[in-house]
Amino acid sequence: MYSLTHLRNLSYDHMKVTYGDLINYKAPYSLIKAIYYIECASLLLCVTQKFITRPNFVTLLYIFTGVLGSFLLNLDSKVGVCVGIFLVFNKGVFDWWDGRLARLLNKVSNKGGILDPYGARVCDGAFRISVLYYALVNNMDWMFLYPLAVFLVLVPNVRFYAKATTQTHGEDVFSTVAVANFGWGENAEKWYRNYLCFLDGRARSVDAILLLILIDVLSSYELDFMILVLALMLVIRATVEFFINLFVFLVIEKH
Repeated sequence: MYSLTHLRNLSYDHMKVTYGDLINYKAPYSLIKAIYYIECASLLLCVTQKFITRPNFVTLLYIFTGVLGSFLLNLDSKVGVCVGIFLVFNKGVFDWWDGRLARLLNKVSNKGGILDPYGARVCDGAFRISVLYYALVNNMDWMFLYPLAVFLVLVPNVRFYAKATTQTHGEDVFSTVAVANFGWGENAEKWYRNYLCFLDGRARSVDAILLLILIDVLSSYELDFMILVLALMLVIRATVEFFINLFVFLVIEKH
């Protein structure tokens, strides 16, 4: 049996080794959310360490929580939507939990290494689909665009350029090809990286959207138009990402 203090210290030590330091003034919200995840995950791990010994089971809980929470956002019930917001907000706790459990029991595996990013993509896809529906159901004149919007948001997940990614040893494909073959320089690389940080799948982007939905549901403020604009930005972001990746794939195959 491991104490809660021991589990917390292990998590913080791992974070320091991985990221260099806990203090990150450039991303204060990410730091706060990471500490929240560590505290909650450590508590759950301490309470359940006797009977939950499979990290991949926790990863499946992570996927289930993210998907269920995302689709609860579209219930015609304030309670249901709030439960959905709570689940999506807290799904990352399971993500930290499974990693710590795997390292603690020395059960780090290739299966877990594949399942973890796969789960992140599934949760992210479910959330984006739900946000699109939430935005359009309050603007029914545009609902006919929902299938197209879903397609555009999900199409970057089609990994048709997996071979190209492998050839560059996991580096950012666009940056590698752009700099090496076209001399676009660091400015283009930096622009693209910053662009992908906008409305990405990380906590700061997801939680900002959740906050807008919460305000829209519980307050007298109507944020339908703002959420619709955000949904449009999600579609544009995904479309740009898809065509950039397609371009890079074709260039790599040509060379």
